[in-house]
Amino acid sequence: MRPEQTPEEAALPGNKTRRAWLETPENPEAGWRVVEVVREDALRPTVDDGAGPVEVDASRLSDYDATFEDEALCADLSNLASLDAAPLVLGLGRRFRRGLIYTRVGPVLMAVNPNTPLPAAAGPHVTDVALVARRGAVEANASQAVVISGESGAGKTVSATKIIEFLIGRSSRETSRKSFE
Repeated sequence: MRPEQTPEEAALPGNKTRRAWLETPENPEAGWRVVEVVREDALRPTVDDGAGPVEVDASRLSDYDATFEDEALCADLSNLASLDAAPLVLGLGRRFRRGLIYTRVGPVLMAVNPNTPLPAAAGPHVTDVALVARRGAVEANASQAVVISGESGAGKTVSATKIIEFLIGRSSRETSRKSFE
């Protein structure tokens, strides 16, 4: 943007802008929304979300990650170009709304508790975590740990139960091989 341009002129077609996530504390349900940065400023950039340009505190902006638009990449959020809070939280929310409560972030499996009985869903699951731990214990003969963390009511007990059931079931079926202890 040229210095003599107003934010409205900068927002006209053909002018270079960049997309960004704008944190929306006034709407905690949404968390963030995508905006166009129409005037760069270190402290108070001007953004436009379609409702007209407005100055915001620069600390509320983070770079937009176009890889977020690729549903396949969001199955493992570590595939995103940016691991800022906005794409992580919004990616988890988008998958949750599609009934996908488990999402990978690299070797970490995140779960969003649906507060309903769990369906036998495709995709990453706590049994995947249990299988990796079992392989490490049996095939590599190495101690393993599975960390389950979350707030009260987040589903930690359900996840731990599923992992234990999987490990017991797998071990009892494979008695001819080295057993899991």
